[in-house]
Amino acid sequence: MKFNCIYTPGNWFLRNTVTVGTDGTVTLKISADPHDYQKFHCMKLRYDGSGKYDGDWLLGNSYLKFRIWFDGKFIGCGPFRAITNGNRMEHTFAVENVTPGTHTLAIACRCDGEGICATVSGGSSGEWKTFNANEFCSPVCWETPAVYGYYKGDCGPGEYFEHLRGDLYPDNWQMPEFDDSAWQDAVFHEVERPVEYAPFNFEYETVHPQSIKRTADGRFIADFGKERIAALALTGSENGGNVEVRLAEELKDDERILWQMRSHVCYQEIWKFKSGRQQLSHFGLRAFRYAEIAGYNAELAVDDIAMLVVRAPYQPAAQLITDNQYVKQVWDLCENTIRNITCDTFVDCFTRERVAYEADTLLTMGSFFVFNNFTDFLKRHLPFQLNHPTWPQDWAQIIPLLYYEYYMETGDIQTVARDLDALVEYSSYRHLVKDGMIESFPLEILIDWPRKYRDRYDTGDNRFLSVPNMLACKVAGVIAFLAKEAGRSELAEEFSRLHQQMTAAINARCFNTATGLYVDRPGSENSSLYANMWALYADIVPKELQAKVAEFVADYGMECSLYSGYYYLDVLFRYGYGKLAFEYIAKADSQWQTMLKAGCSVTTEYWIGDVPMMSLAHPWGSYPAHFIAKYVFGLKAVAPGRKTCDPDSSIDFSGTLIWKSQKTVR
Repeated sequence: MKFNCIYTPGNWFLRNTVTVGTDGTVTLKISADPHDYQKFHCMKLRYDGSGKYDGDWLLGNSYLKFRIWFDGKFIGCGPFRAITNGNRMEHTFAVENVTPGTHTLAIACRCDGEGICATVSGGSSGEWKTFNANEFCSPVCWETPAVYGYYKGDCGPGEYFEHLRGDLYPDNWQMPEFDDSAWQDAVFHEVERPVEYAPFNFEYETVHPQSIKRTADGRFIADFGKERIAALALTGSENGGNVEVRLAEELKDDERILWQMRSHVCYQEIWKFKSGRQQLSHFGLRAFRYAEIAGYNAELAVDDIAMLVVRAPYQPAAQLITDNQYVKQVWDLCENTIRNITCDTFVDCFTRERVAYEADTLLTMGSFFVFNNFTDFLKRHLPFQLNHPTWPQDWAQIIPLLYYEYYMETGDIQTVARDLDALVEYSSYRHLVKDGMIESFPLEILIDWPRKYRDRYDTGDNRFLSVPNMLACKVAGVIAFLAKEAGRSELAEEFSRLHQQMTAAINARCFNTATGLYVDRPGSENSSLYANMWALYADIVPKELQAKVAEFVADYGMECSLYSGYYYLDVLFRYGYGKLAFEYIAKADSQWQTMLKAGCSVTTEYWIGDVPMMSLAHPWGSYPAHFIAKYVFGLKAVAPGRKTCDPDSSIDFSGTLIWKSQKTVR
């Protein structure tokens, strides 16, 4: 598709006059440069076994490319990352109930070189006027930071410090009355590139702090109550001057925030304000809860500072009513996470990578379905995930599980059928199966994450490892089921046979008859938590052996990472230890209570204290809400798109779950 783009390399402000008739609706279609996933300061980390690097591992450019105002009112920003690399993503924004007459369309954009294409309908538009904002907002997105040089970015991947020069800022440039006669006429050029159409836009919210504290040395610390994905907006004092802006996920102590964050990014900028209560704000996005303002030479009021929040559409689906304060606190923690830390795709965290990892999606999407009715988000996310694979072997094999969970929740077989062949090609590893097991996998095997937990697993020479083989076996069964549902009988039969073959081989070669447990690899004497937990999770254990294996897993304890805690709790709930599983979530000293005691408003990347480098906003830790709904209240998908209520009677809990307007009482 050919685009007539306004040539805008770097940071630019654009204005146009739109004359509206009696229709009352103005529609803007806008696209910007594709997101660039492989800048020279990013690393090519993933090798997929095909002889080439895919280069998709890291987002190496500004997350946002445009922000839009109509008559000075903010109406949206974008774009989403395209499902297919190199495509332009076109968004549509409609402004309704517009009075006839002349109106102003204003766009702030940040591009590499192709620029913005904006088409207005519902009114006749004039000529575009442009203002080069590179000096106001420096450095521009395509410049490498002058210092630090951390390959994953500084303020977060693709986001660089915005040392704003208010003295160079055209105040009120988004407003109709602004005089743009000194601005340049737009320069256009033709760009030809495939296009994708965004099925929805972001949701927006302006949030002011719950409290502002003045420190002993005159700085201000604003607490917004919850961590969110947002830009900061700040109104300067009457006298103006230089202000140091710092942002953080957490407090360092009563007088400071931790702006040199655990995730190894640094939120510290200098904003220069003109006198007269000038308003400035970020273009890009950060993840933060606290703002620390130094050098502000007046009192800082609540209305002077705000988060400009950007999130995926959120349609509340669930409400939990209970007197159990610990369960309610964990539930609210998970809900805050799903609501506030989801943008255009599921990501691991917004401060360090902003990458859609397969395992992060699996652990997050169950609670997403509990809390958010907007399932179109998943419909767009899944092909993006499939088209942007990441590097661990374990993650690569998980993708069919995502489609299975989506199908069971929604009943949407069309999406599954469309992507089924790609799932088989990418995740089945059927060509590597010999005599029912895979000897070697092409990517690095994690077992657990962070890596320190892998020390408890006997990897030996990395041949015939039981855990990735168990996952491959489960994937074969899932593909067989999805293929059958999609009407692909030959494919279903092929993978059903493969699943049976792998199940038999793993039981023959990885089960220790003397101990009644599974070993980490054939010939090993080590029966780790992981081998036995995954045997149960993958439904490999024969019924007559399940009690022994489940007892071992339960007695071992949740001595694993937050990531593997998902599989651990699921296994306990499914194999007769629901009461114990619930205690890991509900007790006063649970790992999620530790997050809350540490001041977290959303779930973390690891258990608190597990490793020093971590994100405090990692949605994959939100899975307790999924288990509460699924097992405590019994809202299980027993058929695609249909749930049943079959709660675990062993769990001592009283409460009411209102889910999609249906009430379930325990």
